[in-house]
Amino acid sequence: MGVTTIAAALAGASCADNVFPGPVQPDSVARALIVRENLRPGDAGWNQVPVPVTPEEVAAYLDRQSVLPGETVQLFGIAADSQISVRLYRAGWYGGAGARLVLELGPVQVPTLLPCSAPHPGPAECVWPASLTVAIPPYAAPGLYIVRYTDRRGAGRFIPLVVRAAEQASIVVVIPFNTYQAYNGWGGASFYQQADGTPPAPRISFMRPYTDWSLDRHFVGLDLPLARFLERWGYPVSYVTDLDFHAHDDIGFGGRLVLVSGHSEYWSGRMRNHAEHLRGFGVGLAFFGANDAYWQVRYEGREEGHRGVVLVCYKNRSDPMIGWSTLATLKFRDVLVNRPENSLIGIMYNGRSNYRASVRLTLEDSAFPLLQGTRFQAGDSTTAIGGWEGDKIIENGWTPPGIHVVFQSAYTADDGAIDTIQTTFYQARTGAGVFAAGTIGWNWALDDLRPDRADTRTQRFVRNLLDWYLQ
Repeated sequence: MGVTTIAAALAGASCADNVFPGPVQPDSVARALIVRENLRPGDAGWNQVPVPVTPEEVAAYLDRQSVLPGETVQLFGIAADSQISVRLYRAGWYGGAGARLVLELGPVQVPTLLPCSAPHPGPAECVWPASLTVAIPPYAAPGLYIVRYTDRRGAGRFIPLVVRAAEQASIVVVIPFNTYQAYNGWGGASFYQQADGTPPAPRISFMRPYTDWSLDRHFVGLDLPLARFLERWGYPVSYVTDLDFHAHDDIGFGGRLVLVSGHSEYWSGRMRNHAEHLRGFGVGLAFFGANDAYWQVRYEGREEGHRGVVLVCYKNRSDPMIGWSTLATLKFRDVLVNRPENSLIGIMYNGRSNYRASVRLTLEDSAFPLLQGTRFQAGDSTTAIGGWEGDKIIENGWTPPGIHVVFQSAYTADDGAIDTIQTTFYQARTGAGVFAAGTIGWNWALDDLRPDRADTRTQRFVRNLLDWYLQ
């Protein structure tokens, strides 16, 4: 899948003012596909593998983050014992098992260890020989997939993969692969300082394995619970990556809702344009996380001398593209970009994390019409889903009119300061509803992967919300 890089952006590529929607599946067809798929036998042992002792014991990556049914994806791997086996799973509900086995491949011989490019200034690109071609069956149900690879002793890791729908559903979920890579320190490069003191890199490659920490925290911890929830209840849903949302202007048009999952912190200017166009055409938006659309990023590729897709974010004025407001890799709220997140989302990151202790969110508006059947009463609170970062209304002149605060709670941040997390909803002039969870931990409530955070009341609220978008 191609992405728009600097060269294309400077040539004027952008979301068109007149977007012709792609084909959208009727809800009855999309629901039937999800329900039928999730009645198939699941494999509760999909994630029951020993953790490798070192990052290099067994490691692999894919050349693409999303494909269509019938397409192929290449896997590039290394293993200390020179052999890997691969299983392809589709994630969903499957009676609580969480995934279904689709394919078994291998074993195949792989190199024991191969280098990557420099960790700083990045992008830690791992130009390895292809180990295996994974052919996605043409009959495969679109959805969120997991490639599991293991070595001879059975130790293994996972790679997320989106199989896109040729005809999108009424609900399109955007999975934040940009964030997976931003926090991925494999090869020594990420947008954050490494434990060994390696400074943040301005460029990071998609051509490298994931660290266990990045995937566990974001994909497994935040995005899998949402997929399980949506498919458990048979919603008409299809999935895309944020790279897809950047590259394909027709995503979401003709549908009802684009739902941004989890911790979608890193957006390109085109992604922001795309979301604003959707809202302008009356398509709903929902942000099931927090600290979304915070940093503006751009993509590089072969035109810039890389072998694969590279994500760029300098986070300061050393960026050579600092003079281009649509490409400068600063916060969207920074004056040189001047597109504060709350002008789209309604709220924005309050700047204070609470990694140490998540908090319960208290119902603020007991008259909010989507609370029917939830059993929430005035003063009730959710489970502890408030954290590890939160959003709130910021009085900067950009807050959309008519915004409603549904839940909110004060909390003690890690720096000792008191701040607030808020969950909000507003309707744009086009009628598009924009929901913002205001907390990274929102999806914890939707599934029993974290039993202490699961909340049937919040689940019913979300079902009411999604049903409203679909009506």
